[in-house]
Amino acid sequence: MPSNGLRSKSRIADTAWLAGIIDGEGCVLFRPVRKRGEHICRLTIGNTDEGIVNEVKRILDSWLVFYCCTAIQPRGISRKIGYVIEVNRQIEVCFVLEQVNPYLKSIKREKIKLVRDYMTERDALGRRKNGKKRNLQFGMVI
Repeated sequence: MPSNGLRSKSRIADTAWLAGIIDGEGCVLFRPVRKRGEHICRLTIGNTDEGIVNEVKRILDSWLVFYCCTAIQPRGISRKIGYVIEVNRQIEVCFVLEQVNPYLKSIKREKIKLVRDYMTERDALGRRKNGKKRNLQFGMVI
């Protein structure tokens, strides 16, 4: 069984690797929802390499993050099957983004700051329209 230090180094390596994949192949969607005054936050990663897709899934599974993975059959005979991994639950999107943020190098850092600022402001309001208390905290899986 590996020591805690080895597991920690492995987790850091996984997190940095995932950050690179998100930088290159990922998309952080953050847009308003019509008529509701709220926003949608979504993380998607698209790739045709099944090995990369499986590694992303392994990391997300180890973090207990719920995601959807869809295979997309392209038109034409000589094209590869594409895979799209989507993280849609806002609490989990925030968790993943918070984990990879220190390792990101692209403009996605700015998008993550926008998401973080919105979620923090939204949490400060305390309650949803239906009266249920929100419980979104960065860096935690709840």
